[in-house]
Amino acid sequence: MRRSREVAERPVVGLDLSPTSTGAVWLPPGWTPGDWGSVVSDTFDAEGELRDLFQEALAVLDFVESVWRRVPAEFPVVFHEQYAFSKGGSSRAIQQHELGGMVKFALRDRHAARAHPVVASSARKLIFGPTKKAWVAGPKGWKKYIEAELASMGCPLSDPDQRDALICANAGRHALGLPCLAWSPPPSTPKFKRPV
Repeated sequence: MRRSREVAERPVVGLDLSPTSTGAVWLPPGWTPGDWGSVVSDTFDAEGELRDLFQEALAVLDFVESVWRRVPAEFPVVFHEQYAFSKGGSSRAIQQHELGGMVKFALRDRHAARAHPVVASSARKLIFGPTKKAWVAGPKGWKKYIEAELASMGCPLSDPDQRDALICANAGRHALGLPCLAWSPPPSTPKFKRPV
């Protein structure tokens, strides 16, 4: 995507699409990284009140549209976590593809908007830097690590799906050339050789 002056005035939406629970985060136009009071988020639980993927897709679109109506800005640029292709043909992976397709179709049909995929590992690395696998044990370890790191930044999001959606939205801002949360390496200390 090319950055233009108009893009800086558009909000960014991040989606963590899942057939069981979808997280959505809205970052307003001109968002300053760390301004948590201006972030709007929601979670859509397909196992609770939503009964099928079509209803979940419509709920996601309704969230995006409802915040868009409250904020005087152009329609947002939407980013979603790329599908888990490594999961093969599992039924959950197939449902995730279907949900993503429905959300993409609805965005294009109603608003001529496109949802852009974000590679989750790259999006996490943007905020948290290179993380040794020994520090993080499996998917649940990642969730705990992300929760602790974002909490240390003052992020109030308590839902893991919303945190994943925030990571997607942040990567989207980076792709657009807008200010975003980004890891910076600690200053290196010079290594001195012992005198002989």
